[in-house]
Amino acid sequence: MTLEDCESTLELCFRCSRCKWICDWDIKSAEFTYICPSLKKFLFDAYSAQGRMDIARALLRGELEYSDKLLEIIYTCTLCGGCEVTCRRNRADMELLKVLYELRFKCVEDGKGPMEQHKKFAENVERYHNPYGEPHEARFEWMPEDETGDEDAEIGFFVGCTVPYRLPEVARAAVGILKKLKIKFRVFKGEEFCCGGVLYRVG
Repeated sequence: MTLEDCESTLELCFRCSRCKWICDWDIKSAEFTYICPSLKKFLFDAYSAQGRMDIARALLRGELEYSDKLLEIIYTCTLCGGCEVTCRRNRADMELLKVLYELRFKCVEDGKGPMEQHKKFAENVERYHNPYGEPHEARFEWMPEDETGDEDAEIGFFVGCTVPYRLPEVARAAVGILKKLKIKFRVFKGEEFCCGGVLYRVG
């Protein structure tokens, strides 16, 4: 799929603004009305899903040219999916996240993305097998040396990058739960590399 394949979604967006706010009947106070983190921070329509739909449509039609500011707007989206949840909850049911991903893929295909600060992620993944630039051999420091899981297990526990390097207590808790439930598992130790999710998200 490409951004061109998302054109029907772009045309169907009727600018209801539901992608920007928590559903009316769920709002507890004015402080928590925004569902879009980047819109709440920058307070300008372009930073909402609706604004980015307009940007994507304009790029496809050749009505808009790339600029540093445009790329900043595209890449400040956290891809949290809040916009799609409220869109679907309000019966519009459009795949906004797909459009937001394809918009970034287009930036890369056009030689404009990812942003300079994101390129370090790619370098780190290639060199260290994780986006943080941490030593690959430290990936399983959270796990006792004598603990490898069950070699004959049918379930593999893929730990990823963020958990072992930034939240090791989550990895230890997950292992504790698996053991408590008597579920046999194994980890991949030195064979486990980055899943590439961060590279996918930047296009």
